Amino acid sequence: MWMWPALLMAQTSADTLSWVTSNPKLNAAVAKLKEDNAGKQTMPGYRIQIYFGPQRSKASELRAKFAGHFPDINAVVSYHQPNFKVRAGDFRSRMEAQSKLEIIEKEFPGAFVVPDEIRLPPLK
Repeated sequence: MWMWPALLMAQTSADTLSWVTSNPKLNAAVAKLKEDNAGKQTMPGYRIQIYFGPQRSKASELRAKFAGHFPDINAVVSYHQPNFKVRAGDFRSRMEAQSKLEIIEKEFPGAFVVPDEIRLPPLK
């Protein structure tokens, strides 16, 4: 007769959880996942892309122009051979990005929302 492995969750302090199983491989996998995620500073989210092309100077120019118009929204230039991308914002939902896009499109027609890895929001 086959039995399900035992899986228990225990709170070891006010802010940490421990997974306890009867399977040492699963325990090792969970420990590895916790270790990998400890240093991770990003999460899945959305940004607004305002440029995609091969010209570094144009990407830098558009990023500076964006910063002048929207100083409260972070914009980054990234390079994925052979093109540069200028993406703005760290939005957790598509709806949040879409609402900012309506404002940004007035200065940057052709901008659009893309899924991307965003910075973790600051803790409050």
